[in-house]
Amino acid sequence: MSTRYTQEMRDYIIEIAPGRLNSEIADMFNKKFGTNLSAKTIKSYKDNHKIISGISKIDYSRIKHKKLLNDEQVEYLKKIYQGISNRECTRLMNEKFNTSFSCQQIKAQKRNLHLISGLTGRFEKGSRPANPIQKGEHLSVETEFQKGHTPKNWVPVGAERKRSDGYIYVKVSDKRGVKYSHLINWKPKHILLWEKEYGPIPENKSLLFLDGNKENVTLDNLALITKVQRLIMCNKKLIYDDPKLTKEGILIAQTLESTYKKQNELKEKRKRKKSVKQRRNLKQKLLPLLSLNLKKNYLRLSNLV
Repeated sequence: MSTRYTQEMRDYIIEIAPGRLNSEIADMFNKKFGTNLSAKTIKSYKDNHKIISGISKIDYSRIKHKKLLNDEQVEYLKKIYQGISNRECTRLMNEKFNTSFSCQQIKAQKRNLHLISGLTGRFEKGSRPANPIQKGEHLSVETEFQKGHTPKNWVPVGAERKRSDGYIYVKVSDKRGVKYSHLINWKPKHILLWEKEYGPIPENKSLLFLDGNKENVTLDNLALITKVQRLIMCNKKLIYDDPKLTKEGILIAQTLESTYKKQNELKEKRKRKKSVKQRRNLKQKLLPLLSLNLKKNYLRLSNLV
């Protein structure tokens, strides 16, 4: 419900507005006229009637912090703030006045009052750290891993294990303290078996399990195919549980790979022909427009190209 302001009310707001917050104006207005207006209502009235309190943002923050701290608390804060942290300052304030200020509140009050403690946040020369342990010292020798300690999950070279990707890995070395040691110490079993028989696998090729079973690691169940062929087989769903069908899928993938290769070669050939034809057409259009000297230079450059 909207409030009907009398001339006396209007004059009173104009009189008390300078230098006061909207909440203060609302309290004074309600006491005088027995109303229940909020600070938001007073703000709207002031905006509509262009009444200015004349409080800057800095003054507003100073007035606002006084609601949290009284004059005695502000004076005490000014005495103790130098050379101590916000946490310590909060503890002293709460002990002195039996309050429950948070560290963030005290930090905000210090910022509003432009109080700088002088602390840089760095370890000053000669300061003692909270954990004063020198290099080479031990906190508890009894509970530390001793030199040569063997962890519980250690296995000897030659051990096998199955990983989450479904492949079986064999431990080929026992290097410790090396970056990416899990990649150095363990190798896929099917790759080790193939390389032992046929040598290293080229970069553009990979091994395929003919029956789709990654645990069936035998030479008869492995086929070396190109990565393009594997991509084709995956896209065309040419990998089966039956080795015979998978071998037929490899033949289809090989045919498609050669077909795609020829198609790409033809496309490149057409592009080259098209570019040559475009150059000829441009030459025919430009020559009549050029002078004799320019024609000679243009023909010489075009022959070089």
